[in-house]
Amino acid sequence: MREAVQLLEKIFIQRKDIFASQLEDGRYVCIKEPLTQRHIELHLRGHITLGTYMLMPENTSRLMVLDADQENGLLILKTLSSELEQKGIPTYLETSRRGAHLWFLLSQAYDGEKVRNFGEGIIHYHQIEDVELFPKQNILQGGPGSLVRLPFGIHKKSGRRYPFIYSDGSVLASTVREQIQILSNHQDVPESAFDEYASYGSKLQQSRSYKNAEILSDKDEVERIKNAVSLIDFLSGFMELRPIASGAIGHCPFHEDQNPSFGVNQEGNYWHCFAGCGGGSVIEFWMKYNNCDFNTAVTELKEMFEIGYQ
Repeated sequence: MREAVQLLEKIFIQRKDIFASQLEDGRYVCIKEPLTQRHIELHLRGHITLGTYMLMPENTSRLMVLDADQENGLLILKTLSSELEQKGIPTYLETSRRGAHLWFLLSQAYDGEKVRNFGEGIIHYHQIEDVELFPKQNILQGGPGSLVRLPFGIHKKSGRRYPFIYSDGSVLASTVREQIQILSNHQDVPESAFDEYASYGSKLQQSRSYKNAEILSDKDEVERIKNAVSLIDFLSGFMELRPIASGAIGHCPFHEDQNPSFGVNQEGNYWHCFAGCGGGSVIEFWMKYNNCDFNTAVTELKEMFEIGYQ
């Protein structure tokens, strides 16, 4: 067991200052305590289920995941895995409760923006639809960011473990220990392929780029927008929030939230969805709520809060 714990930690754990634990309803909570090998052992034994955070505190990651939760999600990612394999790009396909996760193990820790450019490049180049890209953020903004269920734990809602499989559908190995051993000898995404897709993703982001670059250069103005209002007061106009010691909680407006998974930290003035919808300041909320880009959000909030007006 000790070897399996150490190998799982080495492959999939990026930060150990905090960790995420799954609740019985499937949501995750952030435990602000150090992650230990004992926690990982309990995860493998099925006593707890951990999530692994996708960005390190310095906003870098050596992991990337595509998550397909739709009915044909497993088929979509199996097909993509085969296509990437033909191009010499290794991926690791994990089944999940509603579809599959496709893991990319990178040769080093890249900036979050570069990792996301890589992922977006793959999604658009291979014309993949309805998949989620993790990490969900380029940088952390107040909270711990997005997470993915740590492999080989028992999902609290289904009561099942989900194995890794080959692109032909066969299971990687018959036991968890053997699967972890195989994954410990994984291949990293080659630098050449990474740069190729990352460049393509970067061009796509530029095509959606901001109409008014001056706003981006005025960091002071952006900070004034973030601090212009109490986020709890502002969000109360869009959703019902219940006060708690650290701020407030409510049902997340960005997914079908049966149990409150949306939290607002009063001291930091930021929001975070513990189910993985992201988090950040009032700007990130406005972007996600209105499906708009950063520049549009800044422009609209600037006018709303009368920033720069006499």
